[in-house]
Amino acid sequence: MSISLDQYQKLKDKTDRAKANADRAAGALERAAATGKPVFIDFTGYTCINCRWMEKKIFADKSVFRAFQERFVLAQLYTDGGEFAEGNQKLQIERFRTIALPYYVILAPDNTVLATHAGIVPTPAKFLAWLDHGTRLTALVEKSAN
Repeated sequence: MSISLDQYQKLKDKTDRAKANADRAAGALERAAATGKPVFIDFTGYTCINCRWMEKKIFADKSVFRAFQERFVLAQLYTDGGEFAEGNQKLQIERFRTIALPYYVILAPDNTVLATHAGIVPTPAKFLAWLDHGTRLTALVEKSAN
């Protein structure tokens, strides 16, 4: 069960407009702190074929799409073009020591790295399992902080 890529893009566009600075990690972390949700960072590139595949085959799956909507603050950081590309690439290299695309990061609202993944994930079920792992770690980080 998938939504169309067009539906995914429309929601993403709407989300991007609603969060003017969510294209930057700092803006996403501010929203995460306000909502208590973890941040899902999608380091991507305009020329990244694997990134488009993930968007079409995995992110457009209804279960993944719903998980993104309900459980995460989203930040899509382009590293090969656009106004923030240089800073996004610098963040990816300096903090995560990679330039792999796609590269996914789940951060706790306090900016703790919970999970990372480089490359494609072959099925929505496996991607959801990875998201679930990051969500469970968020709960552990919150417990240890209290």
